[in-house]
Amino acid sequence: MPWREGSAADSQWAASPRLSVIVPTRNEAGSLRRLKQELEAALSAVSHEVIVVDDSTDLETRPLLRELASHGDGWRAVERPPVRQTGLATAVTEGLAAATGECVCVMDADLQHPPALVTELLKAVEEGTDVAVASRYTTGGVREGLVTVYRHLVSGGTRVAAHLLFPESRRTADPLSGFFCLRRRAVTGRVFKPIGFKILLEILVVCPELRVTDVPFVFGRRAAGESKASAKEGLLYLAHLASLFIRVPQSSARLKLSLIAACCLGGFIVTFDVLRWTVAPVTLAWLLASASALLVNGALQQAVQLWRGGAIGLVTLGLGAAAIGALLYSELLRVEPANPVGTGVVVQGAVLTLSLCVALVSAGRATAGRRSHIFHPETASASTLPGSVKQLRTMLPQGEGPITCSVGIMAHNEEANIGHTLRAILAQDAPSLRIEEFIVVASGCTDGTLDVVADVAREDPRIRVCVQEKREGKASAVNLFLKHASSPVVVMSAADVIPDASALARLCAPFQDPKVGMVGGRPVPVNDPYTFMGHVVHLLWRLHDHVARDQPKLGEVVAFRNVISGIPADTAVDEISIQALISQLGYRLLYEPGCVVYNKGPVTVHDFVKQRRRIYAGHLQVRRQQKYDAPTMRVTPIVRRLFDCRHFALSSPRRLLWTLGAVLLEGLARIQGYSDYRRKHGHSVWQMVESTKDLEVDPRTRRVSTELSVLIFRLIVPGSETYDDVYPESGDRQATEAARQLLATIRCRIRKEDRLSTNGAGIVTLVARVGLREAELIAQDIQETVQATPVQLGRRGRRVRVTVAYSVLALGPRTKKTGVAAAGSPAREALGTAGTD
Repeated sequence: MPWREGSAADSQWAASPRLSVIVPTRNEAGSLRRLKQELEAALSAVSHEVIVVDDSTDLETRPLLRELASHGDGWRAVERPPVRQTGLATAVTEGLAAATGECVCVMDADLQHPPALVTELLKAVEEGTDVAVASRYTTGGVREGLVTVYRHLVSGGTRVAAHLLFPESRRTADPLSGFFCLRRRAVTGRVFKPIGFKILLEILVVCPELRVTDVPFVFGRRAAGESKASAKEGLLYLAHLASLFIRVPQSSARLKLSLIAACCLGGFIVTFDVLRWTVAPVTLAWLLASASALLVNGALQQAVQLWRGGAIGLVTLGLGAAAIGALLYSELLRVEPANPVGTGVVVQGAVLTLSLCVALVSAGRATAGRRSHIFHPETASASTLPGSVKQLRTMLPQGEGPITCSVGIMAHNEEANIGHTLRAILAQDAPSLRIEEFIVVASGCTDGTLDVVADVAREDPRIRVCVQEKREGKASAVNLFLKHASSPVVVMSAADVIPDASALARLCAPFQDPKVGMVGGRPVPVNDPYTFMGHVVHLLWRLHDHVARDQPKLGEVVAFRNVISGIPADTAVDEISIQALISQLGYRLLYEPGCVVYNKGPVTVHDFVKQRRRIYAGHLQVRRQQKYDAPTMRVTPIVRRLFDCRHFALSSPRRLLWTLGAVLLEGLARIQGYSDYRRKHGHSVWQMVESTKDLEVDPRTRRVSTELSVLIFRLIVPGSETYDDVYPESGDRQATEAARQLLATIRCRIRKEDRLSTNGAGIVTLVARVGLREAELIAQDIQETVQATPVQLGRRGRRVRVTVAYSVLALGPRTKKTGVAAAGSPAREALGTAGTD
């Protein structure tokens, strides 16, 4: 199926050039005019921009740059003040931040890098590689610009040092080249901290997954000026090597293992020999030598892996090692080897090897600032071998970088919603997630869907469109998306859902565990729960949420590893088919309730029955074809979880009747779905449920519009995080009394029709028919009143002043002037704590 960039052909790409050329300069006035002429000649057929990042200290370069930039032909100058002039590599990173092209080429201004080669580098990147390196050392490359033997030796020595220290740099023959081209999105979101001149080495080590191609070139002589290479730059290069070695845990893994092993074994042998020289008993010498070796092991692991432990952990580690040493020595005495000392060293080294391997594997998972690890002896030592084996089995290297994913959106006539969905995903606050591409599969669209996507694509070049001229069903669209998705993790979303601000970050975070294969989010309906159909939809969504927490049932928005080529073309429930395939491959399935997406359920009885009928028939088909049962197919878990929703489903006679009506509608839909399945009436291409497509979204906040608000209040006693920390028993009289006083305070400030409930442990939930701003004013008023009045903890208890943390969450489609927001603490987490039933 051919790709098309929206209905406006190539118009959506017009906002960004094909190529951004970054030229770091320092006192290069003598060659800039010629550089511009040669670049313009070489790139005459390529839309491009040139970003010159200048660190000049002379009086000529900057005025010339301003003159060249004033011509308005794509040249821009970034003049760095002295405080930011920290080397060529940081100049390139600033240029990368300013670039807008699909590809970025980095080159020097002294014409030792021929501008005519830029198009060849660009061609290599556009043909599929991530980084094209202009190499002086590959076949066909010439090092004419290295004019002295000294420069030849320095260049060769630094190159060999990079190759020896970092295996990632061996993907190119010239890892220190300053002339290369790369795909901009391949490094978007990555954090580079280079020192000195060599930015390419930093990119290769920090991004080991990038595909690299060498292009030979002639490294010519300088056109003007003097070389900036000096002894100082050599020292900066050594500092850069050390920084990369320490800062990137997954790099140089074998060398780090060798260094740790050498230190541990060397420490053991030296300590043993010193103690024997002092005529200490052999047994004591062995015990102390083992303890010292394991202490060194633990200390090195702490330094390398950024684990947080302490003296207690290290002492415990040493004692465990001493015990192991004693057992080993006793066995050696029993078997009476010819050389007890040599044999002991070999045995102790073998024991240490396993723990060091575990330490090395763990080092790849260490992430400073995001995750704290407690230093346990069994994690990375020989003191408990079963613990080491367990850790080795469960910990595989995941690296420090973010999760890379492709996002796919399947759309059929989604003009009303797809723009909001795309912008909500683009606005995701996910520093731990790198979205490489957005693929919209437009299947038989006859409305303005393609035009809307083209408008959004002008804001972000990662958005691509694949057009199916004829609607062939969602499964066909999913298979087309999987064919073109290139990332190791793929996210699949419906076009009529609005993700919460951190939804994708929560959805993809579990993939740090290599055993996790698929993760699903939690859909939250925006229907009005105070109508019959709104009650039915909310009840069904709640029941599915409760069931999925025990047995994952994933839908609406899912992420999974890109390990399947497609799903059955005739399936009507694509997420369940994917779930079946991933499960059969041996991966774990996870349900992430913190990943919230907003959608709208059916508004009419006819639409509800039509939707549920299709879903049930699709489940039966998956059961037959793929031998897989969705948890919600079984009636028993649904009935059992109905009790968990009793406050919502059975709290009043009206709700009881509505719940019975929901059961009847679901039963009717299942009967019709079973009939369709028996008659082989396929639902792979189904009729749209029109009443679910009119989501109202605030264009400013990109959130679902509503005038129904949920307020969650949590009592906080001074000295503890929550009231529940002091009185954990939910039935405690003092907790009940405090909650009752909070309820009384709130009741004085709300209307009769507003719903109020408590879990008896200091958490109160209020559902009010007010807008978001009014809800926040109510919450602030209640917070101030409670904090000004001491709370009596029981009849004879002390009177204490408590504070109230509150959260506000807007639900239900009402008006376009409100949106989802939170104050105090995250509303979704508070909802999860308090229980929304």
